[in-house]
Amino acid sequence: MLGGSAVAADFEVPRAEPPPRVVPFSWTSLYFGVNAGYAWSRAKSEVTLGAVTVSTFTENLNGVVGGLQGGFNFQFGYLVVGLEADYQFTSQKSTKAVNVDGFPGTETDRLQYFYTARGRIGVGIDRWLVYATGGGAHVGVDVKQDLPGVDVWTGGWGRWGWVAGAGIEVAPYNQISLRLEYLYIDSGKVGFVGNRPMGATFGWQLQTNIVRFAVNFLL
Repeated sequence: MLGGSAVAADFEVPRAEPPPRVVPFSWTSLYFGVNAGYAWSRAKSEVTLGAVTVSTFTENLNGVVGGLQGGFNFQFGYLVVGLEADYQFTSQKSTKAVNVDGFPGTETDRLQYFYTARGRIGVGIDRWLVYATGGGAHVGVDVKQDLPGVDVWTGGWGRWGWVAGAGIEVAPYNQISLRLEYLYIDSGKVGFVGNRPMGATFGWQLQTNIVRFAVNFLL
């Protein structure tokens, strides 16, 4: 009995190891990535002579978009703020019949590229981020008029406007995030003096809607 009591007294119950400490996910990071999506635009043009509107025209330019983006985020509690820039290529264009110097021809209007510089502000809850974004956008436009087989005139211009949008982002892994985003771009009105008719002013404005999916690599 004495021996049994001694054995029982020497027996120690093993201590349970505490669970590993879970480090909360943070959106504070530099990042870069790629994106792809679809854009639909409305281009409004107006020709005025003096105070008289000679003609107006509206056309749709639709197509796919794709490009690169990069930026950084800082998280303070649930608040996430950051800056982002992106450069986009697009297939958006429209071709219509026109009168070229008295002959029937065609005009092709094409959105060559656009890039934006934007601020972002949102709410980050664990690995999810919902945000709004806005800033400046620069669009590049190419206009080409030709007769069948003959390039009559080619011109283009770039224009700064504004951009605003919103999105939702999730980070399934610590170094990778996935994003769905909507952006709206308004180029503002481009105006210059033309020669059809002589002395007329040509005004042009582009309004673009973009929905795109992006993958980011968090550094």
